[in-house]
Amino acid sequence: MEPVPSSLRPTTITARRDLGAVTERSLRYFEGDLLAIDDIEVEQHSGPFIEQAWDVLRTIPAGSPITYAELAAKVGRPDAVRAAANACAFNAAALFVPCHRIVRTGAGPYERRLGGLPLGSAGEAAAARPRGRNRNSHESLTRFSANSQKSPPCWCA
Repeated sequence: MEPVPSSLRPTTITARRDLGAVTERSLRYFEGDLLAIDDIEVEQHSGPFIEQAWDVLRTIPAGSPITYAELAAKVGRPDAVRAAANACAFNAAALFVPCHRIVRTGAGPYERRLGGLPLGSAGEAAAARPRGRNRNSHESLTRFSANSQKSPPCWCA
């Protein structure tokens, strides 16, 4: 991945403990109100397909995951499954643009998988549970070994 151009980097960073409505709604979300974050305004920029995919991600209800193929179809390009996966990979606002509501299609016909485990497995609830503060912050993500049977890898905060 290429470094962020200096023209897009902030010139100063100011630490703030409270971001007003964002903080309040995030706390409500982590206390169990999964709808609390739905209307938080998010601004991130990319190409037209990825931006449209991010808009579609915000319409997926909590508890109703779809596949990358379904996401691509909802964006209007059913053959663009890898591009749909890239939209999730480049999503910097994972809590508010919920890429964690996308599951991959498994090896078998019609098999849906979440983080490498079949839906309905013991690890599903743990994988769907919000973790970390920022998906790009390695310190904040919960890590699991590849052989762990307790929970799948954290693939999206």
